Amino acid sequence: MANEELLKAIAELENDTGVKEGFFAGLLVEDDWSFIIKIHALYEAAVSNLITNKIGQVKLEGFISRLELSDKSKGKLKLAKDLNLLDDQERKFIYSLSEIRNSFVHNVKNTQVDLEKYLDNLDENKRQNYIDTFGYTYPENITIAGKTINSKIFTRENPRIAIWHNSIHVLAVISCLTSTERKNKSIQQLILKIHELQNR
Repeated sequence: MANEELLKAIAELENDTGVKEGFFAGLLVEDDWSFIIKIHALYEAAVSNLITNKIGQVKLEGFISRLELSDKSKGKLKLAKDLNLLDDQERKFIYSLSEIRNSFVHNVKNTQVDLEKYLDNLDENKRQNYIDTFGYTYPENITIAGKTINSKIFTRENPRIAIWHNSIHVLAVISCLTSTERKNKSIQQLILKIHELQNR
C-alpha cells in the first residue's frame, strides 16, 4: 500500500474503534510506558472490531471485546488465526507487543522504564527476536534524512519509532480486512433481501 492509503486505513481504524482522530500519530510524543499501554489498547479494539465484523454478530461484540488479546488458547488472536484473518507475522507482532505491555503494566515501577532499557535487559536471543519482530516490514537498509542505516540497527536504537512505524502496516491490514468483511456482510444482506423479494 502507498503511504496515502496506509494513512487513510489508519484514519478509518481510528473511526471504527472510537478513538479520536490523530490518536495514532499522537502516540509518538508519549513516554514509552504510555506509548506501549495505549498502542496495545488500540490493537485490542481493532482486533475485536475485526472479529465482530467477520462473524457478523453485533450482539457478540461485548463478549469478544472482553477476551484477552493474546491468550494462545482462547484469546482474540487465536480466534483471528482460526478465522484466517491475520498471518503468522502479524500475529507474532501483536503477541510480542502484548509481552511488553504485560511486563510494563504488572509492575508500577515500570512507569519510568523506557524501551531501550527494556531491550538492554533481555538476553541476546530475545533481543534479536524483538528486533526481527518489530522491524519486520523494513528492508535490509533504510534511508532516513539522506542517511542509510541497517534496519536492525535502527530498530535496536529506535524501538518506539520502529514499533510505531511497523504498526502502520499491521493496523492498516486490520483496517482493510475489517472494511472488506463489512462490505461482504452488506452484500450478503442485499442478496438475502433480493431472494426474499423474489420468493414473495
